Amino acid sequence: MTSEKGYASGADATAMVFLDSISDAAPLAVTDDDGHHLARVRRIEQGEHLVAADGTGAWRRCLVTELVDNKIILEPVGPITDEPVVEPHLAIAFAPAKSDTASTVVRQLVELGVDRIIPIMTKRGIVRWESDKGDKALVRLRKVVREAAMQSFRARLPSVESVIDISDLGGHPGIVIAELGGDSPSDLLHPPGGEWLVVVGPEGGLEADEVDELRAWGRMALGPHILRSKTAPIAAAAALSVFRR
Repeated sequence: MTSEKGYASGADATAMVFLDSISDAAPLAVTDDDGHHLARVRRIEQGEHLVAADGTGAWRRCLVTELVDNKIILEPVGPITDEPVVEPHLAIAFAPAKSDTASTVVRQLVELGVDRIIPIMTKRGIVRWESDKGDKALVRLRKVVREAAMQSFRARLPSVESVIDISDLGGHPGIVIAELGGDSPSDLLHPPGGEWLVVVGPEGGLEADEVDELRAWGRMALGPHILRSKTAPIAAAAALSVFRR
């Protein structure tokens, strides 16, 4: 049970790592790929402090007491702290372009604090994530999420949901379409249901029937110019993040 609240970014630690459990008072072990990365790439040394987190918001400050090959032993030296839940919740649904572009988009959405990331298929979308291809893409993007969260000291992992058709978003009470001529983000401060679901179309935009089917609660402008599909999701998340508390 956690009682204190705070952000791991203020823990004065060299790096962050995710573990299945951080509740034990006994030493914690970092192994496998994470151990290799911290020991061989980051060159963590004995006596440094790390943050161990469980991905659900709980984290604690730890001391590196031992390094053996790719295994790092951590001694908890701080209480278990809970990362605050920021509101309103923020979900971004976007049409992926290329796989490397999708990874870049997802990485930056994690840094900006997005809670849910939803890849969507649209009529003008180029990438079709179906069957095994979609499964492999999700595995890759969820790995990107984990890496980006550790790098930004974010203790609460956002979800990357399975790719869906844009029509399946219909029914969400707080849908906001990113488009030219939309409202200022400051006009969209109280989404129904407590979550903004921002829909960003592919290169060329959404078809009129796709927009109609969404029955959007709001429309948001991202500036006077047309943005690339890899830029618009980031701009939308950044525009709304300043209004979250």
